[in-house]
Amino acid sequence: MPRRSLIEALERLPRSPYGGRVYRHMAPSYDPMNGEGARVHGGRWNPPGDDSFPVLYTAPDRDVVMAEVSKHAVRFGVSPEDLLPRKLVTYEVELQRVLDLSNPSNVNALGITSDMLVGEDPTLPRAIGDAATT
Repeated sequence: MPRRSLIEALERLPRSPYGGRVYRHMAPSYDPMNGEGARVHGGRWNPPGDDSFPVLYTAPDRDVVMAEVSKHAVRFGVSPEDLLPRKLVTYEVELQRVLDLSNPSNVNALGITSDMLVGEDPTLPRAIGDAATT
């Protein structure tokens, strides 16, 4: 989908507030309030590089965070223990305009599937993240 079309499709989707506790699992040497590592190296929702943007990758519960650590380890061909030491950071957030892509109606409105968002190829999620920040 061309970038302009993606931006327009995202603009039509509802945004809602979200408040509560979220978690982040990270190496202890990083600042828990700094998303520069994601900006430099990229992640699921942002491309790497100078033109990118910082992201704090969090999850709504500890099980999701642990699953992400395991997936990260597999992606790099190591065991989760090889990523130690790690620390679990807890944040209390109050967000005003959350785009909920766990909602099947929102995903369907974009003409995509949930599998396209969580698969190994981050191209589409990165394009969505980039368009959503516009």
